Amino acid sequence: MSPFQLHVLNFFYDDEDCCALTALVNDVRFHVIADKESLGRKGARREYGRLLCRVKKQAGDEVERSSGDSGVDVSHDENEQGRENGQAKGAGEQEDDDDDDHDHDAETDLHQWMLQPLQSAFQKLAPPDHTPPQRTLEQWYKSPTHFFDLHATDNHNDDLEAIELEPTPDLNNRITHLIHEITIPKYIRNIAVPWFSASDLTVLGGSDSPPPYHPASVRTPEGREYFLKLVDREQPGPVKREIHLLDRIAKLGLHNNDNNNDKNNDKNRIKCPKLEGLVTMSSNDHTKLLGFLQTQILDPRPLTTKLDTDVSQDLRERWAAESSRMRDVLHAHGIVWGDAKADNFMVDAEDELWMIDFGGSYTEGWVDQECNETVEGDDMGVEKITNALHDPVANVCDPDAEGEAGGEVAASATDGMEGGGKRKASENVAGAVDEENLGGQMAGSKRQKTHAGQVRYCFCDQPESGSMVGCDGEDCERQWFHFECVGLAQVPADDEEWYCPDCREAD
Repeated sequence: MSPFQLHVLNFFYDDEDCCALTALVNDVRFHVIADKESLGRKGARREYGRLLCRVKKQAGDEVERSSGDSGVDVSHDENEQGRENGQAKGAGEQEDDDDDDHDHDAETDLHQWMLQPLQSAFQKLAPPDHTPPQRTLEQWYKSPTHFFDLHATDNHNDDLEAIELEPTPDLNNRITHLIHEITIPKYIRNIAVPWFSASDLTVLGGSDSPPPYHPASVRTPEGREYFLKLVDREQPGPVKREIHLLDRIAKLGLHNNDNNNDKNNDKNRIKCPKLEGLVTMSSNDHTKLLGFLQTQILDPRPLTTKLDTDVSQDLRERWAAESSRMRDVLHAHGIVWGDAKADNFMVDAEDELWMIDFGGSYTEGWVDQECNETVEGDDMGVEKITNALHDPVANVCDPDAEGEAGGEVAASATDGMEGGGKRKASENVAGAVDEENLGGQMAGSKRQKTHAGQVRYCFCDQPESGSMVGCDGEDCERQWFHFECVGLAQVPADDEEWYCPDCREAD
């Protein structure tokens, strides 16, 4: 897929194991649907089930890590394991997946599997030499979409083919749903900044940070270029907070920019993006917001990338002093930054420090929950930032190294599983498999071991975790299955035989 520039715009699955993926390929939009009922009875269906099972497991893990961060830990807390756009996760919550799950994102694997049958469609509809036209923001969201459905072929190998669908109102609504808007109160509508319709703005570039891929740089009809920050309809509060605080900072005259002639007063100002405009999808509706425009920072790099001894000590000391000073300026004017962390400082092309993201909240490892959006929380986060800048060796942890250590601890939890008779597993207090009675049956099943000694089961080829059920098929290759992989919500009755999908088909 290397000839194609591909960005995933949306991905979801439902309770019936159907998936839908929307992708932008060489600036052409595709929407592909996978339904297990259309995937035959052999290889394709089994592979789809395995990949989807892994996605579900990692999705459960993602819920634990929903706050944004780049993955640099300054807390020296062994329970902290950062990830971009991810909350920290304790060592006791370490997932049971094998090392493949740490090295490969499950969603990415499923995305690639779903998109592979569309290679000829990409070549025809979005060839590598395709030069996309410059689009307005409205056109970016409302450009034509090609819809495809995956089916297993009738040949012996059970291969996949992608069948193009005619657009329907239901399919088109799926694309329209990708447009996020929020209703805004009067105090935001009354802010004295320009309003722009999506049809007024030309998209210059996009970003996948934070995911999914989205327009991030736009040009106004007057030729000015700005950073576009889109709203999240699931979190309207932080959007309103940020717009309000950016407006307040401007009214207090706290912006430090190149137009200030009074350089002696710079110590009482901060470098942060200005609120440059509000963006709507419709020029006639100022009650709903699509996003807002901010000053564009030249070549921004998160401060987390600078918490390293390879960066000069003088620069790090200057940034440490600046981060503390800007925090103090805000507090002197009664403003709480919120979500104080190194990711919310940016370093520009001239090594100047910018403070960003006034949406509030907090991120574990930087600010304690009880200090959320308080002066104490700002102080806590900035202190960790300055400590990491002063001495990265002593105050910055390697999340990859901690992840490996956590994996070894989790692997040791599967020791001592041999012995006992076969039975169907049920949930215990810890949500694990009944180890006393499960091990003997597992010992006789066909299975693989990871390099860390973990045994793999089920269609998903993953270690034991959560609730599992044993197949009563005498020749079953897998023997044991995760509830979620086979669609079980409760344990089958003791006198009821249960067979996995493969064994049922064999009968």
